[in-house]
Amino acid sequence: MSVNDGVKKVLFHIVFLQIKVLQKLFDCVGIKHYIKGDFFEALLTETTRVDVGDQHLRFHTPNKTAKYRARLLHSKEPETIDWIRSFGADSIFWDVGANVGMYSLFAAKVIENIKVIAIEPSIESVYLLNRNIAENGLHDQVCCYPFALSFERGVNLFKHQRIDFGGSMNVFGVDFAHDGKPAAFEHQYQVFGFKADDLEECFGIPQPNYLKIDVDGIEHLVARGAKNILSSSKLKSILIELNLDFLEQKKEVFDILEQCGFVLSSTHPPDVAADSPFANTYNHIFKRV
Repeated sequence: MSVNDGVKKVLFHIVFLQIKVLQKLFDCVGIKHYIKGDFFEALLTETTRVDVGDQHLRFHTPNKTAKYRARLLHSKEPETIDWIRSFGADSIFWDVGANVGMYSLFAAKVIENIKVIAIEPSIESVYLLNRNIAENGLHDQVCCYPFALSFERGVNLFKHQRIDFGGSMNVFGVDFAHDGKPAAFEHQYQVFGFKADDLEECFGIPQPNYLKIDVDGIEHLVARGAKNILSSSKLKSILIELNLDFLEQKKEVFDILEQCGFVLSSTHPPDVAADSPFANTYNHIFKRV
């Protein structure tokens, strides 16, 4: 921990202690008011503006993770921004693993008459995703579906390494992390999962023209449950995150996409330090032959 981080932690605890003492005083004198809730709600309404050309988006940023995502919208994955800008008007975009909706909202802002299907099972991210949709008045363009995708339909455990608004490294129905290695999870709850191929029948969701899959380790399981969609001529391009060390994941995804008529167009390393645990997690862009 750096000196600055240590100072921030001390200041946080000082402020939080004052809030707890004030709440205790309220309780002692019979004032029925939840002052800690006031501070929490104030944090939830904090927003960060991000310019998008001559327009802008505004994201709810109650913590450093959400603020980090907003501030780095254009620079964290420039290939994703460029890929989205290549979409045609009137397209249908599935954002699988949408998190708080950074790329879903960006697509809705820059592509004329687009329909975005944002799929995200994490309760914390779903909350912010819907707040962000409402904040930007994009409810007609972006629809959030709060469930998981995998290779079969049914209930399974959704697991968090830690609870964090806008956090990542969560998994559905498995015990491994983004790199295929066993991982420990602190929190878990049951959610319903579907095959991507189920969604049109179950919910009337139109098939995508563009598909992004970023689900922290089960990309191959999502692809396994999406073979009909992947084979459809409606689907033009796919952006999928794969870990180069997770050979089983990479091989299955490449095999499925090749069988469905796609070829690899480009790969993009993450903008992280060489010793980062995510250094070998690359975005892969595939296009239909």
